[in-house]
Amino acid sequence: MVKSLAFLILLATVLTGCFGLFDSGGDHIAGPYSTGWIDVNSSRYIEKQDNDGNSLKVIPAYIYSVGHNDRFIVAKQHPLQGEFPKEKIDVTQTNYYVIDLNLQPGQVEEKIYGPMDASQFESLSRKLEVGKIVFDLTYPENP
Repeated sequence: MVKSLAFLILLATVLTGCFGLFDSGGDHIAGPYSTGWIDVNSSRYIEKQDNDGNSLKVIPAYIYSVGHNDRFIVAKQHPLQGEFPKEKIDVTQTNYYVIDLNLQPGQVEEKIYGPMDASQFESLSRKLEVGKIVFDLTYPENP
C-alpha cells in the first residue's frame, strides 16, 4: 500500500512538472487581434481569435513592433531565415503589414496587406489614409 501511494505521488509530480515544458504569452492589440509566442520570444506573431475561440496566425514571426488606431493595425516584422529549430531573425530586412479593421458592406474579413518594404508601406499608408500610428507594443529587435 505504501509503495503504491509513493508511486502515485511520484507519478503525479512528474506529470505535473511536464506542464511547464512549453511557455507562451502575448499581448492584446485591438479587437480580436493579439501578439502571441510559443516557447521562445523570437516566434512572436500576430493572431486573430475567431468567433469560436480558435486562434489563427495572420502575420508570421518575428513581430517586433505593433501600433494601431481606430481603423488600422500596423506591424513591423523581421522575417525568420532558415529551418526550425535553427531559425535566425534577419534584422537586415524589415517588413511592414497593415490590417484594415474597417469592414465594407458585404465584407466578412478584414484586409491584410503585406509584407511590404518601407516605401511600399508609405505609399499604401497615403492611399488608405492610415493616419497617425503609435507603436505601443515594442519588443527587442533581436531577442
